[in-house]
Amino acid sequence: IDVQADRKFLENLPGAKTLFLVEPPRRDMSDQLWEQQWDIFFFAGHSCSRGQTGLIDINKEESLSLNELKHGLRKAIENGLQLAIFNSCDGLGLAQ
Repeated sequence: IDVQADRKFLENLPGAKTLFLVEPPRRDMSDQLWEQQWDIFFFAGHSCSRGQTGLIDINKEESLSLNELKHGLRKAIENGLQLAIFNSCDGLGLAQ
């Protein structure tokens, strides 16, 4: 996954304000979903599937399942989130 190309593309979107969390601690990720207003959530990085559950690696020590992200994403939707994109190496568990 070429995250630098993704970043360059997103930074150059007209009228877009971006925030990049590079290998954030779980708390920082959660705080951004709960406390800020976002139109788009974009994740680029590693993921894996365990059975029908997908996990995204947010840093070298921590992974999150979509179930763990669910409440933060719901709050973000209440605050205006319209689109969540997951660009990861093993997304089948995420799609489930």
